[in-house]
Amino acid sequence: MGEAIHLSHDERATLIRTARETLDLAGLTHMPLIAGTGAGSTRETIELCKEAENAGADYAIVIASGYFAGALSENKKALKAFWSDVAENSPIPVMIYNCKLTHFFLRLESVILILFLKIQQQAPVSTWTLILSLTLQPTAQISAG
Repeated sequence: MGEAIHLSHDERATLIRTARETLDLAGLTHMPLIAGTGAGSTRETIELCKEAENAGADYAIVIASGYFAGALSENKKALKAFWSDVAENSPIPVMIYNCKLTHFFLRLESVILILFLKIQQQAPVSTWTLILSLTLQPTAQISAG
């Protein structure tokens, strides 16, 4: 889950706020800011999404808990519930971070991604095109309509 796991919530918020302020001062107000908000539980992940928005993030990128990844890989219902709960309770659009190096046994099935897309309809199609191109099979695609 990277180095962010070693930061307090306040430290994370300070980093996000500083990044947003730095971008804005450089005239890059249009540049979206993506904050990593994955945590060890659904509740903390949602809390971090809310804190990220308050600090100036435009999007959250979430990885499933590495601690529970083995259990989640065998329990699609729990994995679906995790992504649904996070997407429904985050004030900013959520991007799924499916890291094949650390979560190689955690396959995101299309039904989970389709449900996630329905919940996160406010995200631009270009965002989902990028995400899906990185997570799905080469034959998968997303279209606007």
